[in-house]
Amino acid sequence: AFILAAAGLVIVGYVGTSKFNSVLYLSLSVGFSGMAMAGFNINHIDLAPQYAGILMGITNSVATIPGIIGPLIAKTIAHKPMGSEEDYQSMYKEEPVEIR
Repeated sequence: AFILAAAGLVIVGYVGTSKFNSVLYLSLSVGFSGMAMAGFNINHIDLAPQYAGILMGITNSVATIPGIIGPLIAKTIAHKPMGSEEDYQSMYKEEPVEIR
């Protein structure tokens, strides 16, 4: 499901100026990401039922790092002048790699 979420973000770069298609593919991407998270969260209980809370705390702590670094990267990308369609496509191609 993470691949489908990433594919949705890449497709957004190719939809052109259609706001409807952009919102559609971004929404699908978020939905697929949510389905993937449901499978991820139950994995802690499957691995070690007695230590699921500790594992969740450790993995959530590590997962917070992209949330701290992501805005810094977004700031850097946003300050670049973007005018061509290729610029927007490159931004959405990089995004799934940086998020996951």
